[in-house]
Amino acid sequence: MMETILALDGIKKDFGEGDILKEISLQVYKGEFITLLGPSGCGKTTTLRVIAGLEEPTAGRVSLMGKDVTDLPPDKRSVNTVFQNYALFPHMNVEKNIGYGLRLRGVKRADIKKKVDDMLEMLQLPGYQKRMPSQLSGGQRQRVAIARAIVLEPCVLLLDEPLGALDLQLRRQMQEELKKLQKHLGMTFVYITHDQEEALNMSDRIAVMREGRIEQLGTPEDIYERPATVFTAGFIGQTNLIACAVLDTAAVQICGVRVPACADGFSAGEQAVLSLRTERVRYAPALQGGLTGIVRERHYAGGTRRTVIRLSSGQDILAVSQSEGSDDAREGDCVAIHWKPDHAALVRGN
Repeated sequence: MMETILALDGIKKDFGEGDILKEISLQVYKGEFITLLGPSGCGKTTTLRVIAGLEEPTAGRVSLMGKDVTDLPPDKRSVNTVFQNYALFPHMNVEKNIGYGLRLRGVKRADIKKKVDDMLEMLQLPGYQKRMPSQLSGGQRQRVAIARAIVLEPCVLLLDEPLGALDLQLRRQMQEELKKLQKHLGMTFVYITHDQEEALNMSDRIAVMREGRIEQLGTPEDIYERPATVFTAGFIGQTNLIACAVLDTAAVQICGVRVPACADGFSAGEQAVLSLRTERVRYAPALQGGLTGIVRERHYAGGTRRTVIRLSSGQDILAVSQSEGSDDAREGDCVAIHWKPDHAALVRGN
């Protein structure tokens, strides 16, 4: 049984203009990497600040290791935060930045040096002790900020879009390094991002947030393959959202055509939305019967080809396929569209 290390119970936050957080409840397990994912303004950073003790909730409770810490100040909670802007002390060198919290705790100088050296070795920065923050690259500064946070061995590490200021290539490299570090330490990470790819690559679980609520909580596979709502389906990755009517548990109707689909939990006649990932769309020269459309656009994009197919309803379907195995379809051709039933998720509109 997994041990709950952090629990949010009915958290609300109102800054005077209505609830920013609307009864957020969440259990975070020891040693997991959980990501709060959502667009700007959804409440993810406010949630992080409530956990850290930087914001007091209007209602609800924060528990850490089974203890209610809702009213405790930040320095009395076993949590540390890594910010996007690093928040390093510009007048301190790397060694002093990392050891700052240890010095406040009265740790002996020799022990501080050993812990700092260990952190720098772990984060691939050996020999950087005497460098100033201004002498470091963005990726190096972020490593120092992470080292300063984890050297105190918090129960939970909070990371507020820590890779947002890095370029794409460095961000992907740091994603891998952070995940390896988290597994090596066995520390609980609560990570904030609006980057879907980042969340899918790094997380054990993802909490998709929308307008102050958790829209869906699950593993990356659950969130991507089995979205619970139209919002989650559309926010995570690229997908086609196709209006349909449920015929029975094994089929829906699109453009008057019966199409296989897994409709368990839906009633015949119910209006729904089919979420079909762009890489799952297949098409071929149209034969009699089946769902068809007209090829409107074809775009070569290096390793992939993007094809836009218009249904009789006027809706466009995007298909992304490997360019090396591309078909001979041309703009204006009529093609039959198909997919495996378990490759499309049926969701209720919202």
